[in-house]
Amino acid sequence: MTALFYAALHYVDAFFSRYRQINHIPGSFPNHQVRTREVYNRLNFVYEQYQRLLDRSRDARYDCIRFDARRVQRLRDNDLLQIKQYIETQLRSLS
Repeated sequence: MTALFYAALHYVDAFFSRYRQINHIPGSFPNHQVRTREVYNRLNFVYEQYQRLLDRSRDARYDCIRFDARRVQRLRDNDLLQIKQYIETQLRSLS
């Protein structure tokens, strides 16, 4: 579950890295809270999916909640895939 969230995080970071480069904005995110706020502000179309993966990752890491393979696959095939496709589209539009 944590790997799914971090895959989503890397897509988000790829977008913001390119966005900052184009707009000459230095820096990176100091923590998840700031990154999540920016996802809400600039990538709102996939905010719900990103937040769900973040929440499930925290459930697995900190509350030791186990997820069956079908649940993980559903999150991968739905939430992560939507984030991936949306970010890829956004990156193409920034080029």
